Amino acid sequence: MRTFTVTTEGENRLGLREVCQRYVDDQWVADHMTDEQAAESLLDQFRRAVRQEWEMLTVESTNVE
Repeated sequence: MRTFTVTTEGENRLGLREVCQRYVDDQWVADHMTDEQAAESLLDQFRRAVRQEWEMLTVESTNVE
């Protein structure tokens, strides 16, 4: 069984480290992959998932007087 630990070099203002950790904890990784390949694959999958969510975001502004 593999375990993954997500870390960040920066401030983590948006809490993405914790979101990514939950994401990778729920994923299955093929046994033939090295640890480095598995980590890279999971991070790539997470980035694509975040990008898809990000592209659905909209922000609207309403002037309240």
